[in-house]
Amino acid sequence: EAMSAARHALRQQRNSLLPVARLPPEILRTIFAFSSEIDLPWIENGVRIRLGWLAVTHVCRRWRVIAVEHTALWTDFSWPLGPGWTEAFAERARTMPLMIRF
Repeated sequence: EAMSAARHALRQQRNSLLPVARLPPEILRTIFAFSSEIDLPWIENGVRIRLGWLAVTHVCRRWRVIAVEHTALWTDFSWPLGPGWTEAFAERARTMPLMIRF
């Protein structure tokens, strides 16, 4: 467990030195917004989920926080991923108006 924690800390430190880590949150939010319009998540054969733009929330902790806190990203429910995803989107959209398409 200590080795795992040390590896994690080293990866975080290495990642913080990358040029992309210096992008301000405003720029990342703009990139995420464009991604959300062109790379939609979808379900294949009712089983396999392709995350599409949601993959940005899996890159690093900083990107996840920025994406999750960007309420406008979570307002469009134009594709069915299931009740768990719908709940997450509604919660993250907070008070923003929702776009729900069937």
